[in-house]
Amino acid sequence: MENKQNTIYITQFNVKEITEMIKGKDPEEAAKIIANSVDYTFKTQQNQTLTDSALKLYNRISKFVFVKGIIPNDPMTCQFHIDDKIISIPAEKIEEEAFFRKQYFREFEKRAPRLGNAWFDLIDALTENKKEVTCNLIDSTAVSYATELFEKIRKLKIVTDKKAFDADNAQKILEDDGKYFVKSRVVSELIMESRCPVDRSRLDETMHHLKMRKGKNVKKGGKRDSCWELEPSTLLGQGEEEE
Repeated sequence: MENKQNTIYITQFNVKEITEMIKGKDPEEAAKIIANSVDYTFKTQQNQTLTDSALKLYNRISKFVFVKGIIPNDPMTCQFHIDDKIISIPAEKIEEEAFFRKQYFREFEKRAPRLGNAWFDLIDALTENKKEVTCNLIDSTAVSYATELFEKIRKLKIVTDKKAFDADNAQKILEDDGKYFVKSRVVSELIMESRCPVDRSRLDETMHHLKMRKGKNVKKGGKRDSCWELEPSTLLGQGEEEE
């Protein structure tokens, strides 16, 4: 049974551990494992240590990928590329070894080594030497619903007559001096219709980032209703033309 207190200096190239890692691997894969170990050996300082188990897991991880969303408020995930599998966990769970171990068990059908405090050393080592950053091209829930909502807004009739815009229950867009406005009440109705599960503030932030709306709510129309100001280039640059 492994002694958890037994640590090795990473700067010492552990031939025995590497020999076990490359056993049964094809030449190309074995070369990558050795290269990763040597690379880390020369990149770390002498006072940095990993437990035997942490080092063994480190050598199995080919890359540590941060997958960011399309917009800043999208959730980020961290991917551990281990052997021929990928373990993906939410970035906010990165300090929870237990969460990683659950995902590991699902992928490999066996328990991951228990690292304890060495888990944080492992994450630091991966971040320093094997980190990559990429963007998730699949829309998040917030982006999907923001896009769906804006498509509904774009289908509303554009009017210049404030009386028509003020009419009860009128779902219209007001054009005023080259600017475009839709009532906040109308937006709320469209959100309810779509049963959007995204928090309203996050949805607003997402639409700002995607250049669907601009600024804060303003008072427009004869009744001075609270309105969203829409981005003209986005509103008129897609789909149907202005009526």
